[in-house]
Amino acid sequence: LNPNSESVVPWAYDQFDTWLKEALLDGRYEDINHYEEKAPHAREAHPWLEHFYPLHVAMGSKLIHHSWSLGTLSYASYQFTTTAT
Repeated sequence: LNPNSESVVPWAYDQFDTWLKEALLDGRYEDINHYEEKAPHAREAHPWLEHFYPLHVAMGSKLIHHSWSLGTLSYASYQFTTTAT
């Protein structure tokens, strides 16, 4: 985290966040389950696992907002939907 910068660190945006967004939108949930081995810069992006695990609850959601702050904080918002059966 860099409170003195509004620019996004390249590994956070170009690599980890892009990988995560594509994995979510492509439905690659097993890759997300094993993100520590699959995602670039996984430990830098999420050094504390409790900050990443809640995403597993949201798998299958729709991206509705995405912005950045403090160099490495991604403010991504996903919408939960249901599938009619």
